[in-house]
This record gives sequence, structure tokens and C-alpha cells, in this order.
Amino acid sequence: MTALNVAQKILLANAAGGLKQLPAPGQPLEIQFTHTLYQDATGTAAALAFEKMGVDRVKTTSVIVVDHKTLQVGYVDGDDHRYLETFSKKYGCWFSRGGNGICHSVFLEDFATPGKSVIGSDSHTTNAGGMGMLAMGAGGTDVSFAMAGTSYKISMPNVVQVNLTGALHPGVLAKDVILNVLKVIGIKGNKDICLEYTGPGLKSLNVTDRATICNMGTEAGVAFSIFPSDDITKAYLEGRKRGKDWQPLAADAGAAYSRTVEIDLSALEPTIALYPRLKGMEPVKKHAGMPIDAVFIGSCTNSNYENLARVGELLRGRKVKVDTAIAPGSQAIARQLAAAGYLEIFYVAGVRVMENACSACIGQGFSPPSNGVMLSTANRNFEGRSGTETAQVHLVSPVTAIAG
Repeated sequence: MTALNVAQKILLANAAGGLKQLPAPGQPLEIQFTHTLYQDATGTAAALAFEKMGVDRVKTTSVIVVDHKTLQVGYVDGDDHRYLETFSKKYGCWFSRGGNGICHSVFLEDFATPGKSVIGSDSHTTNAGGMGMLAMGAGGTDVSFAMAGTSYKISMPNVVQVNLTGALHPGVLAKDVILNVLKVIGIKGNKDICLEYTGPGLKSLNVTDRATICNMGTEAGVAFSIFPSDDITKAYLEGRKRGKDWQPLAADAGAAYSRTVEIDLSALEPTIALYPRLKGMEPVKKHAGMPIDAVFIGSCTNSNYENLARVGELLRGRKVKVDTAIAPGSQAIARQLAAAGYLEIFYVAGVRVMENACSACIGQGFSPPSNGVMLSTANRNFEGRSGTETAQVHLVSPVTAIAG
């Protein structure tokens, strides 16, 4: 029997029609997704499309999360959210109200399952690849068809191995890892590629680290990214009281890849993705002394407990020098931070603690001033995304952001 890598195993396990053998790269492949995910910015139109399909109940584990339009200025957003909640009750979806958290954080905590598959109406649905899950973003209507039980056609990807060796130095985070991966593979020309992470360096990355890396694989244009499911995955699920959802998932000995990218974690240093559009990934030390007007620490990429706790330790006994905001990824994370005393540290340091939502990552509040410079832990920094057309937003890890 042919040796399979993790990506091939998970594609075969979730292929429609009980497929026994995968097609060659570039050939069509239909996936029967087990999970679907809406967020509120795209979910309303997608839900309306689903209602026209004549299906009585969803056929997947379907999750709808209010996280994008949480400011609710005026009645429109509130009406949309009420509609999505009633839609969820009618068709059998899980519904997460505004304030519960970012869809990718909530999904990782409570729904992501090794070996299963999710298609979501948000490009960063790839986040769940950190749990050993086939996770892809798509248009809202495509997600609605998947909810109705229709298979989704993709091109069989080439699987690129990202072999991790060494271990991260203190002050170097998962965000620095993915920025350096993007630096190597580029942010264009990666269509129909899967990034599969392997190697001895895996043991130094927890599940939220892995999710951060898979999340930003989207910025390279890859179809999805995936990590194996191992003892680290098991420990995370047990911590969430979901140990029964764990299953091992590893590449076979001798599994082949289209090519291999080598990343020595020990050689990495804090990295900055310069404005705009991740065009330049450089060591932070090259930009020491850069004037900064604002700092935002949050987004589905970097708002996990582990990252924010490290920020809290750096802020202990200190005051921020520029306008700084932190948005935990979920209510569960915020409560964990509160229990550990970190929210008090943030407040004493002069940090603005924001709602558990997408917020400043998508320009929903905390926009920088005209011609301002912001350090952000978000995943994108194209022109105007912050809500200020003339501002420059540079992407860094949470530790770098607070040290800056």
C-alpha cells in the first residue's frame, strides 16, 4: 500500500463517495465536509441562500458566530444577528452570540476535531488545521451547499512539506514562524498547494501556535495547511474536556511530498511584516526606534491565552507609552486571563481591553490616526484595512508588539 502523508490521509478520509484512491495533483476531488462555519459579515446572505434550498435541517455540524459586526451601530447589524440566531434554531446550528469570541477561536476551542473537515465563509477557517483538521475557506453560498449535504469540488493539491527543526528562542513566537515561512514560499503562486508541517520542531509548538501558523498560510494563497494530531493535540483537547474527540494522525514512513521547505526554529528571530500586504518580512532589529502611534494585540491569529499571558508578564509593573488595545479571542480566554490576574495587569498598564471579537483587525474600532503607524498582531495589513487609509500597519508577534 502506498505511504500517505497527513494531508493525503485527511483528504481521503473526507472524500465524497467513499473514495479508495486519491487523484493525481491538479485533478478534481470532491470533499464531503463534516463541519461548516459562518461568521456574521458573510453569514446573513449565505443563510438566506440556504433557506432557498428546501432543506429542513443542516447535514453537518454547523456553527454560526457573531464576531465581525459587533459594534452594532444602528439597527441593521442587530437585526442580522437576530436573524442568524433564529435561523440557527430553525435548522439545527450552533449559535455563538456577540462577545463569545472570534469564530476561529470559538471553533478551535469547542468544535475542531482531528481527522474531520470544515469549510467556512471566512478565509481564515484554515486556522483549524492546527488541530489536524482539513480546514478551508470558501464563499458563503458554497458553505451553504455543504451544510445542505452537497460535496465541494477542489483540485487535488500538491503537498509541500515544511520540516521544522530546532526550537524557538524566548521572545520568538509562532507568528515569527509563519512570517518566515511566507518569506520563503512567497505570497503568490501557491494555488492548489497544501502546507504540511513535520519534523522534530513540532514538539515545541502547542495547538494555538499551530493554529496561528495555519491561519496565516492563507496569506500565501495555499488551499490549506495542516499539522499532525499528536500528544500535544490530545493534551489540548483534554484541557477543553474534549479528550474523546482526539485521534492520532501522522504521516506514514516513506510518505512523499512535492517539495520540502526547511525551517530551523533555532535560527529564527522576531520578525516584522512591513506595510503593505506582507511585502517585506525582515528582522525587527532592523527597525529599532521606529516611531509608533498605536499597538493592537488581537485577531484570530494571535489572541490566544498563551500569547496574551506573555504580554501580561511583559507589562507587569509597567505602563504603555502609546495607545494600546488588546482583544482576547474568546470569552473563555478572557476569563482565563482574568482568573490569572492578567486583565488587572492590562488595566493598570493603561491598556484598552476590547470586546472578544475581530475588532481592530478588520477596522471595527481602534483605527490609527491619519498618517499613523500601528504595530498589529493581525494577519493582514493591506491599505485601509485598519479603517484609516493613510495609516501604515506593520504585523508582528504579541511579544514584539508590546516591546515596541
